[in-house]
Amino acid sequence: MNRDEAVNIIRNELLKFRHKTHAELRHLVGTRIPTAVITGASGAEYQVAIQVHWDGERDGNIRVLGLIDDGGWRAFVPLTEGFIIGPDNNVGATW
Repeated sequence: MNRDEAVNIIRNELLKFRHKTHAELRHLVGTRIPTAVITGASGAEYQVAIQVHWDGERDGNIRVLGLIDDGGWRAFVPLTEGFIIGPDNNVGATW
C-alpha cells in the first residue's frame, strides 16, 4: 500500500464529513455508511470505511473515524484518520 496515496484518499473522504454540522452528523451516529472502493492515482484500489459515533455521552462530542486498506495485510490493521466535533460545531482533536 502506498501510504501517502492512502492518507490523501482518506483525508479527502473525511473532508466530506468535516463540512457537516454536529446536527447533521448526529443523524449518522450508529448508521452503516457503505464502504467505498476508490482507485488511487497509482491504480491501486483502496477500501474506505467511515464510522460516526458518540465520543462519550449521547448528544456530546461526535467522533468521525476513517479507515482505509488495500485489501492486503492492511485489512487487519487499517490506516486510520479522524476528528472530533463538539455540539458547538468546533472541531477539536484530529489525528
